[in-house]
Order: sequence, then C-alpha cells, then structure tokens
Amino acid sequence: GPTGFEKDSSWKLNPSYAPLFIFAQFAHLYPHSPWQTLHDNSAQLLIDTAPKGVSPDWVNYSVEKGFYHDKSAPATGSYNAIRVYLWASMMAEDAPYKNALTQQFKPFVDSIVSSGKVPLETNAVSGKTAGNAPSGFVAALLPLLAEDNASQTVTALQQQIMMDTRFTTSRYYDSVLYLFGNSALNKRFSIDKNGALTTNWSNECR
Repeated sequence: GPTGFEKDSSWKLNPSYAPLFIFAQFAHLYPHSPWQTLHDNSAQLLIDTAPKGVSPDWVNYSVEKGFYHDKSAPATGSYNAIRVYLWASMMAEDAPYKNALTQQFKPFVDSIVSSGKVPLETNAVSGKTAGNAPSGFVAALLPLLAEDNASQTVTALQQQIMMDTRFTTSRYYDSVLYLFGNSALNKRFSIDKNGALTTNWSNECR
C-alpha cells in the first residue's frame, strides 16, 4: 500500500516480497529502467537480513542503522519468510546470486536435515527455531532440500505430508505453497536466468 512502510527516514521491508526472478525478467524486458538496480539491491537485502541462514518476515532499514529489528518488525521468520526459500529454490542454477543465496540458507537446510522436521518459526538474529510447521511450509522447502542432495530428508518429509492431505482443500495458503513446492520439485516448470517461465507442457499447448 501507499502508507505504512516509511517512518522518520526508516523503511519497513519484507524479504519475501522480493522474488529475484521476477525482477530479472523486468530488467531483461526493460533494460533502461531501474529494475536491474532493484534486483541487485534486493539480492543484497535477502543475504544481509539472514546472517544466521534464516530469513525474517519483516525488517527495518535506515541509512544510519542499516537493517534492524524492533517491535514492529521482530526477527521472527514464519508465514512470510517461508516464501524466501521457495523463491530462491526456483531460480535458475546460472542465475545471478543463486549460489550466494543457496549458501546463505544452508544452515537452515542443515538444521532440517539434522532434526528431520521443519520449524514453524525461526529467529534471524539468533538462528534459533521453534514449533512444528504446517504441511505447506514443508512442501515449500522440498526444492531447496533437494538442491542440497538431501534426498532421504525429502522422501521422509513427502511421506509426512501425504499422511493427511486434507489441508489442500481447507487451507488456502498451505495448498498454494504445496502446489508451488511440489511443482518446482517435480520440475513441472523452470525459470531461466532472465526470469522467463517455461512449463513442461508448453510445447504441447495450441
């Protein structure tokens, strides 16, 4: 919205609002526009706000303080931050910042592999995790886990999800995360380094 995100030379930002492949597509289509700058700055936002390998839902920024958290933007990562990992996993392997983001989030991936479960909440400052995530969260992280060659963890989490799929008809957000996560994992689509989308049925459409 037009209000609520700027106060006294400080800005409130949401890392999950920055899917780099979309900015890359706009930059490719409009090369003389500010989209490339927004793409690069957003990539740095994603990296700098996840010092412990986990992204926050919200973060503040000011020129004097840099990125910081307060009561209006705590360090908690949950229902917003889950999209950050999904967007990163959907990027092309040769896309700029793909490797940097994968490495940045590796501590989170390692913690899931070690514990065998996905947490409901993370803390971007301490790196601590808490709670048990809903099925949509689990599905959203499957592509990132697969990229880390954590095949056993992926299989175990897939089995966990399939034990009760009623959420696909009763919980909108979980069902959408499930759709994106599984489609990315099963390569139902791909996104190239310029942000162009290709579905694996594109050549069959008339």
